[in-house]
Amino acid sequence: MPEKAPDEVAIQIWTGHQERSSEHERQRLEFTSVVVGASLVAIGLLAEGSSDGTPEVTAALALVAMINVLAIAYSWRGNQWARWHRDVARALATDRWPDLVAFASTVKRPHDRAHLIGRELLQRTLHLVVALAAIVLIVAG
Repeated sequence: MPEKAPDEVAIQIWTGHQERSSEHERQRLEFTSVVVGASLVAIGLLAEGSSDGTPEVTAALALVAMINVLAIAYSWRGNQWARWHRDVARALATDRWPDLVAFASTVKRPHDRAHLIGRELLQRTLHLVVALAAIVLIVAG
């Protein structure tokens, strides 16, 4: 077991992992916003003003579907890294400041952890719905 670093260093390490976790979350949310927003605009414009079934419309809708499938993978991978950083920060805090971790666990959360759908699953479901909508428009066209 390595020798414990001074508290100032441990706090910097803990803070770095918390900030990196937050950065992964922020990037995932921004990516979802851009992809879903652009996809819905594209679907709306394609469904409204173009002739159904043309190769250009089909290709554009296929691109929308593929980008949303890639966004699902990006969301999943970003979530893995965010969780890893949170887990490292939690392990460090548990090792260095067990009383603080015990105290924090007594504070009631604003929602129960057993809620039906989390933010990550909601984002991935949204991308899936948009991808399926594009596929349905391809098939219907």
